[in-house]
Amino acid sequence: MRPLVFIAFALALVAARVEAQEWERLPAVVHVHSRLSTGEKSIDELARIARGEGIGALFVVENYLLRVEYGLAPFRALTRVAHDEPSIMSTGLERYLGEVARARLGHPEVVLVPGVEVIPHQHWSGSPLARSMLLHDTQKNLLVFGVTDPAALRSLPASGNPNTRGYAWQSLVDALPALLIVPGLAMLVAGRVRRVRVGRAIVVERRRPWLSAGALIVVGGATLVRAWPFTVDT
Repeated sequence: MRPLVFIAFALALVAARVEAQEWERLPAVVHVHSRLSTGEKSIDELARIARGEGIGALFVVENYLLRVEYGLAPFRALTRVAHDEPSIMSTGLERYLGEVARARLGHPEVVLVPGVEVIPHQHWSGSPLARSMLLHDTQKNLLVFGVTDPAALRSLPASGNPNTRGYAWQSLVDALPALLIVPGLAMLVAGRVRRVRVGRAIVVERRRPWLSAGALIVVGGATLVRAWPFTVDT
């Protein structure tokens, strides 16, 4: 049995040595954006440049979701104003992963690692009434590498990501103005009844409060459009 144990031990050492020899040091560049977000070149062009410069690995980082929102309390969703910059959530996750796959085939000498730059949280300070607002934590980002499943990418916890939002007390507050549609419609249906005597006859007039009822319906409808589905960052 001892010779067999020795042979097995020797084979294990040889296998471990072969596995260790498979590791190779590569010059790499980390955190490079392409034109899919805030860069100027395509991923294929970046891989071509890396190959020409003798760079063995390229860690591509695209902005995941660049969305800034602000709304006045308590009805934040109804008064929400948003601004978006190019990111792979707007240009397409599948497009991003597809360009990485094609660049890998065209430049096998370069190790391409796809990544995303995530803003997990942001908040405002100041007041719009004073015309002094400051946005915080947009540069406290997370770099996520190697995730190639579109479903997993869509579920990353990022500020403003509609796929990871949930319901909270703020959702109930945001939904309250939508209830104004009910009294608005009721006012239009019922109308205002006034009796006017004309000689010996009494004429019944029914007037509909189009202005006040219409205002309620417009506010409630705007709430449904702007706040649906009433989810918030959790």
